[in-house]
Amino acid sequence: MSYQRYGAFIRLTFCFLTINIKIIDMFEDAVVRRYSFIVLLGALLFQLIFSEGGIFEFIKIKSSIKSVRVSIQKTEKENAALFQELEKLQKDDRYLEEVARKKYGFVREGERVYRIEQ
Repeated sequence: MSYQRYGAFIRLTFCFLTINIKIIDMFEDAVVRRYSFIVLLGALLFQLIFSEGGIFEFIKIKSSIKSVRVSIQKTEKENAALFQELEKLQKDDRYLEEVARKKYGFVREGERVYRIEQ
């Protein structure tokens, strides 16, 4: 073989290697881009889930709101019952007397109280 053939062979080999290197670089760039995208997406998801104002905090706040609403409803029912009791005590003298006798042990004039102990 002559030196010209070797030169052509070397040039062809160099061209082939250059093309292979470019293809490998393109492949590596695609892989790097893909992994970069995955890392970025993971960081965003982590931020969305665990950061202040994230999903976990939202769930905790929603749960606490629910418990406060239940407490408010319970308090409103108690308030309504107490308001009815107050109205009954203000308007019904018999009921007022009954409560005074049972709760406070009041008696009328001339009545005797007998307590039986067991």
